[in-house]
Amino acid sequence: MKKNIFLTKWSEISGNRWDSEYYKKSYKELEKALKDFTPLGKITKFIASGSTPKSKGNDYVKDGEYYFLRLVNFNDNLEINLKDSLYVKEEIYNNTLKRVQLRYNDILFGIAGSIGKVAIYRHNQKAVINQAIAVLRFKENINVDYIAFILNSDIVKKQIKRLQRPVAQPNLNMDELKSIKIPLPDINIQNEIANHIQKIREEAKKLKEQALQNLENTKKEIEKMLLKEENDI
Repeated sequence: MKKNIFLTKWSEISGNRWDSEYYKKSYKELEKALKDFTPLGKITKFIASGSTPKSKGNDYVKDGEYYFLRLVNFNDNLEINLKDSLYVKEEIYNNTLKRVQLRYNDILFGIAGSIGKVAIYRHNQKAVINQAIAVLRFKENINVDYIAFILNSDIVKKQIKRLQRPVAQPNLNMDELKSIKIPLPDINIQNEIANHIQKIREEAKKLKEQALQNLENTKKEIEKMLLKEENDI
């Protein structure tokens, strides 16, 4: 009896993923829960990753005008800290890394190593990014503060855990980044949520600063008490 044999590419049935982690039941359930959410690729007008100059340091300068940002420049408040930044030469800024010259309000997203770190670029200084970071620019009627908060949420972190590849240094490619889904309400609701979260973050920041000040005051009081005791002896 003649047997029929059918051939197909593995990529056509696996989506180019060989790791079993990607197909766990919990992720399939997550996929169903996110089915009505919006992929980042549909609301962005530009997504690109940076790169790192390879000329043994000759592309860098000690101090300069053109900032070269890395994940270490991200802080816990979804902001970019320019302190201790590296600098690249003008020719690198204008040629090699021209495509990822940053603009005010760009969202930066970690795609290698510390995947999922998020920050909003709110500086007027000229800056570019390395290969571990992607820059995202959004279409109209998108609140970048809202997007940044969502990208930093468990909703996205669970998707990242599924998407990141099990290699020595976890990473996401641009297609995977574009596939991340987020809830996207009307712009008025985005604004309302962003304003509410921003107020909470500002209050938390004030409390942290007050706590540090209280600690410093306490240390000074203790020092005074110790000095007084020594003088009394």
